Amino acid sequence: MAPFRTNCDYCDLKFNSTTALLKHRRSKHRNANSVKQLPFYDGQEIIAVPDPYRGTPSSTLQREYKVWLSGVAESINSALHPKVSGKRNN
Repeated sequence: MAPFRTNCDYCDLKFNSTTALLKHRRSKHRNANSVKQLPFYDGQEIIAVPDPYRGTPSSTLQREYKVWLSGVAESINSALHPKVSGKRNN
């Protein structure tokens, strides 16, 4: 269960996520203005939601990601090779 909720500023329905709220606004309030910043509530108190982390990843994480990505690319390339056995749809 979500600890924080937000609500529609037109009909005052409560939602657990901004995705649900935006989906509701698109379907029920078609002519409504778009929302840039939404307040979240903990009971009656408005809370500040922290921004997502936007720092640079560590060099170890970047190195591991590059190894993983090269493995994925190699497996895709080898799977698409014409001499690899497998089902072919002609």
